[in-house]
Amino acid sequence: GFKGPRPFGSTPMHHAPAVHYLVVPSRWVSRLMGALWLLGCGAMVVFFTTQVVTLPIGMAWGAAVLMGAALAWHTGRSTPSGGLHWDGATWHWSGFSDPLPCRLVLKIDWQQCLLVTVQQPASRPIWLWLELQNDRQAWLALRRAVVRAHRAATSHTHVDIPDAVQEQA
Repeated sequence: GFKGPRPFGSTPMHHAPAVHYLVVPSRWVSRLMGALWLLGCGAMVVFFTTQVVTLPIGMAWGAAVLMGAALAWHTGRSTPSGGLHWDGATWHWSGFSDPLPCRLVLKIDWQQCLLVTVQQPASRPIWLWLELQNDRQAWLALRRAVVRAHRAATSHTHVDIPDAVQEQA
């Protein structure tokens, strides 16, 4: 076949470049938690204005809304921060006590937001939201590396798909 030059920016997925990406608390998750809390408050107001509410029911609603607010606050505060590094062959997460390579697993890919887990052997997985907004310059290289790693891990399920189709991302 034709072996002409590749169009600008079209690096094959199996040659994902090294990248360092700074992970900070997700604005998207913070907004989602805030929206869910507001939805709970709105449901409580509707409930109180349309139903006869006894004291125990009112206290239960109030406790649920306060727990939702606490969960939203805790989720925003406990989101891990650190450096995620792909060296071209392995992943590294600065949040681990040992500088050993880790395994990254793609859970959700929404093009501008990724949910991944990173895990070292004998440790619990750490869930990370990665967003375009955090580091626009490194985003494409990061996505390329994440998708490359995901496809490599699941390649046994795509053996009958031609490489040209698999490389479209």
